[in-house]
Amino acid sequence: MQDVVIINDRPTLMSRIIRLRLTYDGPAAAQPATLIVEAGLWSNGRQEVAFYSDVAPSLRSGLVPRCFEAHPADATTSLHLILEDLTDTHAPATEWRLPPSAAQCRTIVGSLARLPAAWWEDTRLGVTVGTRFDDAGMDRFIQQVAGHFALFADRLGDELSPERRAFNEALMAAAPQLHKRYRDSKNITLTHGDAHVWNCFLPRNESDSVRWFDWDGWRNRVPTNDPACRMVCLPQRCDFIR
Repeated sequence: MQDVVIINDRPTLMSRIIRLRLTYDGPAAAQPATLIVEAGLWSNGRQEVAFYSDVAPSLRSGLVPRCFEAHPADATTSLHLILEDLTDTHAPATEWRLPPSAAQCRTIVGSLARLPAAWWEDTRLGVTVGTRFDDAGMDRFIQQVAGHFALFADRLGDELSPERRAFNEALMAAAPQLHKRYRDSKNITLTHGDAHVWNCFLPRNESDSVRWFDWDGWRNRVPTNDPACRMVCLPQRCDFIR
């Protein structure tokens, strides 16, 4: 390696995104000319590092960015990921909060189906790749979600109607019973966990080579989790998958 130059350094809500240009000492046609470094500000990154270490190598190419190094935060260094630079070939569907087109949504949902299809009922799930919720873990998760909703509802105040608040509170109360059917389900696969449309890059050439990133929330779950997240984020664009 002869030289490394920072092209840009952009802080985000969750991390710093640094784009680097690399210069090599000799011929390097097979080596990347640029890289993306994501430096974490809020998480030790162990979940995302585990994804790139344990899961990504088993995926077919074209689902996630190639990862050259994944290091969790420790006592001396912060989280960092060294990733393939997709700037020239991919881009976000839209700016934050602007909904994608129906065609873009179809492409995104189609790509989102490939990950659970590849890991459907894989024998490594819960053994060497990820963990499955036991009863205690599921109960903690439900309590956490209920607590988040209570805080959300209190902050909204009168902007959240009594009917909607009552509906969601009833849903939280029924959650333990609803989740029982999934605890022993065989229909388990690997899910993204935060599959909104701004956590993926769409190809600039309008192919279906969507790349998903931000894997800090991946889990072993039923495959409906990710489409549900997708539909909640953009219900006005989801009629075609109902």
